[in-house]
Amino acid sequence: MNKSILKVKVRAYSSSANLGPGFDVTALCLDAYCDEVEAELVNEKRVRIIEVEGEEGISKYRNTAKYAVDELLRRLNVEKGVNLKIKKGIPIGKGLGSSGATAAAAVYAVNKLLGSPLKPEDLIDVAAYAEGKIAGSPHADNVAASLLGGFIVITSIKPFKAISLSSPKDFKFLTVIPNIKFGKRKTERARKVLPKYVSFQKFVKQTSSLAKLIVGFLKENEEMVGEAMSSELIVESSREKAGLVPLYREVREIAFKNRALGVCVSGAGPSILILCKEYSKKLESELKKLYNEEKIEVEIKRAKVAPGAHVI
Repeated sequence: MNKSILKVKVRAYSSSANLGPGFDVTALCLDAYCDEVEAELVNEKRVRIIEVEGEEGISKYRNTAKYAVDELLRRLNVEKGVNLKIKKGIPIGKGLGSSGATAAAAVYAVNKLLGSPLKPEDLIDVAAYAEGKIAGSPHADNVAASLLGGFIVITSIKPFKAISLSSPKDFKFLTVIPNIKFGKRKTERARKVLPKYVSFQKFVKQTSSLAKLIVGFLKENEEMVGEAMSSELIVESSREKAGLVPLYREVREIAFKNRALGVCVSGAGPSILILCKEYSKKLESELKKLYNEEKIEVEIKRAKVAPGAHVI
């Protein structure tokens, strides 16, 4: 154990999971928002969240940072405790990987305090465990993106593993974030509305779109990525019907009319991700008008691909 480091602060960025056809398998780390976690190693064998800044109503007890650090210390058989301070910059419940980024920053920070016994990719399974405590079932797409940065693909489920394939820094995204609250356990609810079975034909088409998405990122071909992320057949329609992504069809229509390359739901929604050839004030203005007409507050942020969790 590295005894010279007793306190460290780590930043982890927001993420968009699924990207259309890659449900629970692909995600992208984006610089739209970030969380910061400060971790301090203490002798008392207990994980405590001392402070949460930036968002109201976040529990100090039912929190991915606490669950993740508890699990990390257990797996490494560490006879120490950790005090955590969390600065929330990522909106909660918007489909931008808020809880995943908190878990990612927390395990990265504590791993650093312990002398980095685990690589970032080895921390994914621990952080995914914490996500499961909040969402009802573990999933690793958001935490992997926030930990590794760039475009990630989940390569194993038990244990969770992932690789970062590409970081196309010239890709230009818009995150459309409506101010809609769905209450607690929104992610769990969003997973429950999904169909238990799909037709073989849909499976084949979805697999083809996923392949196109991955190849598009590898080749850094934004047109191919845009086509793929716009072609989801199973998850998005189920969540749209359940009212979890208001105005999704209307946003797609406006985006493509303004020459957007691709549109998809960001994670479980209600945020929407748009891939643009160039940023357009006209597109942003028309989107704001759409939401304003429905009396829904909306924030539209420009975003680019972000790096993984790191010490600041």
